[in-house]
Formats: sequence, structure tokens, C-alpha cells
Amino acid sequence: MFTNRRTLVASLAVFAATGSLAAVNLPGEKERWRTAEAGGFTIYSNASEGEIVRLEANLQHMRDALGSIFQINTRSPRPIRVFLFDDTKSFAPFRDSLMGRKAKMVAGAFLHGRDAEYILLDAQHHEASENIAYHELTHLFIESTTPDVPLWFNEGLAVFLSTFEVVGTKVKIGRPDLANIQLLREHGRMPLGRLLSVTPDAKEYTEEGHAGVFYAESWAFVHYLLMGAPQRKGQLTAYLAAVKQGHSPEEAFRSAFQCDFATLENELGSYLQREGLQYRIVDLSALPAAATPKPIPVPRDEILFELGDLLSQCNACDLADARTFLDEALKVNPSNGQATLLLEQLSRGPTPDLALEPQPPRPGEPSRIRVREPQPDPTLEDLIAAEGIVGELTGTPTPPDEQFRARLARARELFQAVLARNPNSTRACNGLARTYRFQIEDTDAAIATFERSLTINPGQAGVLAEMIDLCVRRGRRPKADEIMDRYVKTNPNPEVRRQCEDILALGDANEGARLVREGRAEDGLALIERAIAGTSNPTIQDQLRDSLAMLKADLDRHRQVDLFNQAAAKAREGDLVGAYKIVDALLLTATDHEVIERAKSLREKLRPFLINPEKKP
Repeated sequence: MFTNRRTLVASLAVFAATGSLAAVNLPGEKERWRTAEAGGFTIYSNASEGEIVRLEANLQHMRDALGSIFQINTRSPRPIRVFLFDDTKSFAPFRDSLMGRKAKMVAGAFLHGRDAEYILLDAQHHEASENIAYHELTHLFIESTTPDVPLWFNEGLAVFLSTFEVVGTKVKIGRPDLANIQLLREHGRMPLGRLLSVTPDAKEYTEEGHAGVFYAESWAFVHYLLMGAPQRKGQLTAYLAAVKQGHSPEEAFRSAFQCDFATLENELGSYLQREGLQYRIVDLSALPAAATPKPIPVPRDEILFELGDLLSQCNACDLADARTFLDEALKVNPSNGQATLLLEQLSRGPTPDLALEPQPPRPGEPSRIRVREPQPDPTLEDLIAAEGIVGELTGTPTPPDEQFRARLARARELFQAVLARNPNSTRACNGLARTYRFQIEDTDAAIATFERSLTINPGQAGVLAEMIDLCVRRGRRPKADEIMDRYVKTNPNPEVRRQCEDILALGDANEGARLVREGRAEDGLALIERAIAGTSNPTIQDQLRDSLAMLKADLDRHRQVDLFNQAAAKAREGDLVGAYKIVDALLLTATDHEVIERAKSLREKLRPFLINPEKKP
């Protein structure tokens, strides 16, 4: 595995020739960008809503499948931002800037940034680009779980999982890589003992003509151990444990596999001669449901900042491009504090955060750029640590114990330390606000801190929606109205306004349903009617109308049951005439089948006694 960080780019075929680079142009003013936060991934895209939702689901399915099968940590300690470009034309300038060269056949890229992991994908070639996303996510998750695994296993497993595919209600894991099989058949395999000893600086890994065989054989060996030799799967685990304990590759091999290299080389050779190799199929129902929130539009200044921030994070990129994007963001929204702050940082000169060291590609396989680890940044480290604590505490059962309170206090302390050094950090403001959401009594503090963030950058669509949702769930409806009047109604983005209106409508509907359950039917139904009128979203309107109809039907049934029970009570008390009148009237309006049948039965029992009052019931 790389001991240094990576930027990885996937090729569709052969790496293209280099050439001079043009400036990265700003997205068109009419170009529509959306964003969605799903399962730890923040996606920005100018592709269709369907493409964004599909990617949301696929990334989560891949991560969850990997975690369930290999028992590794699949939650990144750093944010993962994904830029999904609608076509190669919009993707290419960023690809070339990141690579420092023109690479016409490149479909996707991965970058370890200052404070996040970045994935850039070309939606026009989504299969090839997503394969590289799966490849690099595998590296990322392995590194966060056990960073010292052997290089061959790290790369082999990444290629193994790069062919992950969702087909209908199934996912396919470990589909055979026919190009690798053909390469090994044509060029031969390196000795197994050598494969297990390859390090990041070895020629087998760095030099064109050698790296192809290393990647292919690493994949083949992993595929054989996981899919072709189930009896050796436990031996693989034992081997990795022995290497971690400090044993040499040869010592670990003999101890774990209980054979010599020649034996396994013969097994592997026979395996690769098979006509069809197996792969694993998992039903989606066996995996956690993927979150696929509706993507919402990104204000133009926000996407300009995000793209400019991306372009500022590697030495191969031209900082003039980054400044162009940031300057334009401030023209669109002079209050964008993030753009202001980053421009000030860039004015001090380029930082040596990400010095790129190109590595030669091999045909049909990813080309690579190693990225040196950034210099420590105390502010960033505090921010990441605080966000990690909040993520760890989210979902913790209540009531909170002392350890929970101590961890929460530590997160607040770190966020406040960041704000002391950088008062314009909306990320720290928002993180601090979320620490107050854990406790009901801190609702005011959460809202006040979110408002501080909006003062820095009023265009944060996600924060506006989060504040409205918080107020609704905590019973602070008047405050939600205040936020709507102050921030949302003046927001130039109609989709932001619609999203907040939808949150209010759903909150009102839930409150209305609660009032109905508590016996305040008239107030509750009126509130749900107001919720329907308060949203222009036809899907939500239909849902609320269905809920309203069900509540009314339920109330009507309760009314019918109550009337029947009144009739039964009068009959027991001897008021047979009164009982008969109630059931007779009830049968004229009753709609519930059970009530109708019971009312008919009671009326028939009462009729003889009304005809002959001398009879005793």
C-alpha cells in the first residue's frame, strides 16, 4: 500500500498524449448544479437528478457490501466529496488541471485534499469512472482500518472490488477482470515469493512494463483466495496477521498456508485457466437501505467556491484558475466568507500541501499520481477531530452518560478553538451548532450558532433546511416562521424555498396528527389542511391528502363505534327504544363493515321486544 497519499485516475483505454493546458472555464450561468448528502458522501453535480440518485445509492451499497463481507471500517474519518460531471466536456478541464496534462481517455480521479477526500467522475462514462471510485474507496477504507497490509493485497483487493456492480435488486462483487487474465496469459506471472515482497518503490510497482503484471497478479491471487479456494480464506487472514506481527513475507506464507510457493503458484495457474471464474452475488435486502435524498440546487456562489477550492489543492493545478472561480463567487455573493478567506490564504503564495509525483500508467489500468502528506494544520486537525466525535456520538442511545457528555464537551471545545483562530469558518459554526442538537435544552444555542454561520454565508441551503427542521421537531414553530421570513423568503434560489416549505408542511402535518390522537380532532385536521396548502410539492401534497383521508376515516369509524357502544349501553340499561333508535340511525350512515354487521345484529335482537313489550329481553 502507498505510505504516501494518492491521487488516482482511471483510463478508459490507453493514457492519452500530454499537451498544453488551457485555463479552466467557469461553469455557464445557466448551468444547473445540485448537491446531495447521503451516507457520508457529499455529491456535487451538473448531471441529471437520476444520475445523482443512482450514484448516491451505488456508493453506499459498495461501502456496505465491503463492510459486511470483509469486516473493515467503511466510514471515512474525513469528509468525502464527489464531483459528478455531466459529460466529458465539463469533466475534462478539471481532469487535465489535476493531472497537469491532457488525458483524453481518463474517466475519474481521486485526490487527498487539505480537509477532505475528493472523487471526480465523468458521468458520460459512468461504469469506468465508478470503477475507479470503488477502487479508491477500498484503499481509503483499508487504510482507516489497518494501514499496514501488504501492497499486493491492498492493490489486489482494490481491483477485486472495482468491478462492483448493482443490477436490479442484486449486487455483484468480484466479477472477473478479463483484461487482467489475458495479460497474465500473454506475459506470464512473476514468482509468487516476489509478488508478496513488492514495496511501493520497487520497479514491479513503478515502472511501465512491470506494473501491469503486478496489478494483474495481485488481483488474481486475491480473487483465487477469496472466490476460488474457500479452504484458504482463513489462511489468508492468518497470513495478514503474521505480516502485521513483523514476520517476513516468506515466514508468514509458510506459517499461514502450510505449503511452499510452488504449490500455490500451481493452484493459481490452474485457476486462471478456467473458462469462467466465480463472483459473489448479494441481495440488496441483505444490506442497509441506501439513503437517497432528493438533490437540491446549489447556489452559484457555493459551487464556484467548491470548484475553486478543489483547484487550489494541488501543485499541478494553476492557482490562477482557483482565484478566477473564487473571485466570481464573490461577485455573485459578496458575503461568501469562505471564498474571501481562501483568497486571502492564496494571496500569501502557494502552499506545498500536495506535491504531485507522476507515475507511469500501464495499458488498460489506472495511471497514478502519488501525493505527499500535507503539513500538519492545527486548525484542520481540530476541525476533523471534532467532526469525528460528533459522528461517533450521532445515534448513541439516550439518556447520555458521563462519557457521552465528556466527549460532547470536547467536540464543542475543539470547534470553539477553531472559531477563535478563524471566526469566519462556517464549517466550525455548523459543527458547533450540531453539538447542541443532542440535548433538547440547547435548542436556542443550536439555532443561534447556525444563525452565526448564516451571517457569514447566507446562501447555505443545507443549513437553512437544517434549522427549519430543528425548530419543527423541537416544537419551535414561531421560530421556524421567523427564519423563513428572515433568510428563506429572500433566498434567490426557488428550490431552497421549496425545500424549507416542504419541511414546514411535513412538520405541521405531524403536529396535526398528534392533536388528532390527543382528541383535538378539529384543530389537528385544520393544521393538516394548512400543511397541504403550504407546500407546492405535488408528491408531498398527495401524501398529506392520503394521511388526511385516513385520519378522517379513522375518526369516522371511532364515531360509528361510539354510537354503537351507546346503543349497546342503553340496551343493557333497559332503554330498548333508545337503543333501537340509535342503531337504526347508525345504519343509515355507517360505512365500517364490522360496525354495520354488529348494528344489524343488535337491531334484530331488539325488534321482537319492541313489537311485544311484554317480552323480557
